[in-house]
Amino acid sequence: MARRILLDTGVVIALVNRRDRDHERCVAALASLRARLITVEGVLVEACHLLRKVPLGQRRAIELVLSTGTEVFPATPARLVRALELLARFEARRMDLVDALLVVAAEELEVSEILTLDRRDFTTYRLPGNKGFTMLPPDGPAT
Repeated sequence: MARRILLDTGVVIALVNRRDRDHERCVAALASLRARLITVEGVLVEACHLLRKVPLGQRRAIELVLSTGTEVFPATPARLVRALELLARFEARRMDLVDALLVVAAEELEVSEILTLDRRDFTTYRLPGNKGFTMLPPDGPAT
């Protein structure tokens, strides 16, 4: 099976917005990957919302997902129920629905690598067997 990596919102934004302080390291990380990317619809919704003032930002975010062949992992009733369980478990951390659905995807697909700039939260979230996420790109200016 080919290597699979989850894609989070902050990386999409950094890839699209050349002014983002993490743009170059996210571009380099994406270029070096030999893996299939997987994301959830909420990542696109968040990215498009946050990129709405960047010229062509929304369009470029969607085109990025399409051009990289990123699989959009769908929310189903069962996955939403699991997301609710995670939201309750990580309530003190103030986990959001998008992060919960990414964790659900990681659990179901047995994926532990994630392209994220959200080090603080994804260091806290746990996978079955108390396994942590492997986060890409390497540490840099973002938290």
